[in-house]
Amino acid sequence: MKLFFLFFLLVNIAGHNCYASNKIVIYAKPESVKDQRSSYFIKLLTLALSKINNEVNTVQLQATTRPMQQGRAIVELALDRGVDVVWSVTSVEREQQLLPIRIPLLKGLLGYRVAIIRAEDEQKFQDITSIKTLKKFTAGQGHDWPDTKILIANQIDVVTSSTYHGLFAMLETKRFDFFPRGVTEAWQELAMQKNSNLIVEENLLLY
Repeated sequence: MKLFFLFFLLVNIAGHNCYASNKIVIYAKPESVKDQRSSYFIKLLTLALSKINNEVNTVQLQATTRPMQQGRAIVELALDRGVDVVWSVTSVEREQQLLPIRIPLLKGLLGYRVAIIRAEDEQKFQDITSIKTLKKFTAGQGHDWPDTKILIANQIDVVTSSTYHGLFAMLETKRFDFFPRGVTEAWQELAMQKNSNLIVEENLLLY
C-alpha cells in the first residue's frame, strides 16, 4: 500500500529579512503540554539560526501566545499575521499559498506510518494482509491534516477531530480503529499519553 506524505518547512517571506537586527521569528505554540510534535523542529531551527547570529544581527524563535492548530497556523502565516514559519506535511493547496522550503526535515521518515491501536484489537490487525482488509477499519485524523485527504483518496474511512489530543481519547472510546502516526512520533506520543490501553501495532506500515 502506498500513501505519500511529504514534510516541508513552509514560510511567508514577504516583508521579512532574516538578517535584520534582533529579529524575532514566530512559530505556532503546540496545542497542549502533551503535544511534543514540534520539539525536534524547534531545536533544529534554533540550531540553524544560531549559525547566522553574531554581535550585530540576531534571530530568535518565539512561540505564539496561544496554542494554534495546524490549519490556523497556515492561515496566519499566509496572511502575514503573527506567524513566520510552519513545518508541515505539504499539499498542493499549501504550496499555492506559501513558499515551500524543500528540505525533508525528517529525511522522509514521516512518510512511513505505523498505527496506534487499542491493545484489545491487536489480533485483528495482525490479520490484515492487503489494502482490501485494511479498508474494513476506520482511521482517525486531524480535520485539517493533508493526511486525511490522502487516506480518503485510498478509500479508507476517516473520522476527524478538531484537536490533536482529542484523537487519543476518541481511539480509546472506539470512535475509530487506528491512528496512523509517523515512525518518529508514535512511541513518544504513547509515552506522553501514559495510556496502557493503546499500543503501536507491530505489523502494519503505511507509506
